[in-house]
Amino acid sequence: MMLMLAAVLSGSIDSKAQRYEPTETYPFLYEDFTPGVVRNDNGYLINYAQGLNISAVDGKLFFLKDNVIMVSDMSTVITAKIGDDIYFNAGGGGMMKILGENENGAVLVSTRVDAEKMRSSNIGYGISSATATTQNVNSLASIESNLANVNFNDLISKKNSGSVLPLIQKRCLSVGIIVVPASRKAVSELSFVKADEAKAFFKAEKIKWDDTASLLKVVDFLAEQNKK
Repeated sequence: MMLMLAAVLSGSIDSKAQRYEPTETYPFLYEDFTPGVVRNDNGYLINYAQGLNISAVDGKLFFLKDNVIMVSDMSTVITAKIGDDIYFNAGGGGMMKILGENENGAVLVSTRVDAEKMRSSNIGYGISSATATTQNVNSLASIESNLANVNFNDLISKKNSGSVLPLIQKRCLSVGIIVVPASRKAVSELSFVKADEAKAFFKAEKIKWDDTASLLKVVDFLAEQNKK
């Protein structure tokens, strides 16, 4: 499904460097809403000339319509192309960028607000860590709720008034409907994976968990294991 989108759109899957930082008042992965295409669950390609963007909070897909920010119905989104980047809807994981793919699956990466850093930040005199945690978690939960159906110009006017959001990236592997964290532990614990074969595979292939080409070998391994 993802390969079909890539072929139709003929887009590069390598992202451009992000030079700006999302803030509490503008918590999007891209500095600008960028024209793009969405492939829905019926297989249709929908052009969004006014622009698409992705929430840094939970990976929801947003779009502009008549200068108003709208949130997509994530239950109908399969993939999206924003600029040169292609994203896959990983269900509860939100939109994840495709770093590499082959006939068996893909290597994905999510970029989200680092909730742990938010929980541990801004603990001042007289404020307990528990209180700060509650305040920051509540703040994080309210950030995105204030985005939908907002006039774009109003949002832009407040773009630089919020604090910079700490971000964290996590790689995942996608094989069919399975999305699993890209780690030795997560892969080894999958119900259809034989632990002894996984251990031997990791050793033989010298898997590097931060390297896309290496992780595509794990995708192939998982696809083969899932057939047994």
